[in-house]
Amino acid sequence: MNDALSARQIAVETLQELGDGQEPVSESWLVKDGYVIGRRFQSSAASAVWLFDYDQVKVYTGDRKLLKVVNITSARKAA
Repeated sequence: MNDALSARQIAVETLQELGDGQEPVSESWLVKDGYVIGRRFQSSAASAVWLFDYDQVKVYTGDRKLLKVVNITSARKAA
């Protein structure tokens, strides 16, 4: 399974569950010192961050409070 697709799918589905399920989710790359280090996903209700060095997607509320941490490996095994 493609890790990028899996993490992206987890982030998008989680954000859609928090919203109305129909709203589009925007996506951007996170860059530090010229290197891509992760992805950020945004909906009107929440945001999610996937840092490549960690096997997690962290979901935050609209006011930036940590709402949920999804372990990518565990989520894949459960699927």
